[in-house]
Amino acid sequence: MGPGQVNLMLLRHVLCLSLTLLTAASASGEEPHPLSLRPTFETGRTTHYEFWSQRDQTTTMNFGQEHREFVLRYEWSGQITWQIQEVRADGSAEAAMTFDWIRMVITGPEDEKQTADSRQGPGTWAEGHQFIKAMVDRPLTLHVAADGSITSIEGVDAIRRAIPGEDDAKPDARDFRE
Repeated sequence: MGPGQVNLMLLRHVLCLSLTLLTAASASGEEPHPLSLRPTFETGRTTHYEFWSQRDQTTTMNFGQEHREFVLRYEWSGQITWQIQEVRADGSAEAAMTFDWIRMVITGPEDEKQTADSRQGPGTWAEGHQFIKAMVDRPLTLHVAADGSITSIEGVDAIRRAIPGEDDAKPDARDFRE
């Protein structure tokens, strides 16, 4: 038997075993147990979450026959603390969400990087550092429905006031919905 025949025989055995297991599982007659993804809030529960996000923005410019394209990459990472403040009889809750730290890196078309980290000093990108520092240690109050959806957020104004510049460049409540 050659190597190709051995691989074919192995594949046949794997398929046969898979079909046998699948048939046995479906013939057992047991109904699958429903999985509930509904949150179970407990007053006082504190949870820490790490987050990471990356977004690439491509800009294309055409001037007559000239064509230029460049890409910016935005990368965010950090840690958030959630603490359940109150649980209501209907299953909804009020939670405090605080950014413990945030790191932001913007990579330009020539691979040049601007980095801001709330755990460090402003470095060479003071505006970026000021932006993320305004979000750290400023708790937001989130009102959460029993199904886990966020119904409202309070405290965004304090973050917006701490960021200098135009209001349209500042985060609003939509930016903090999960």
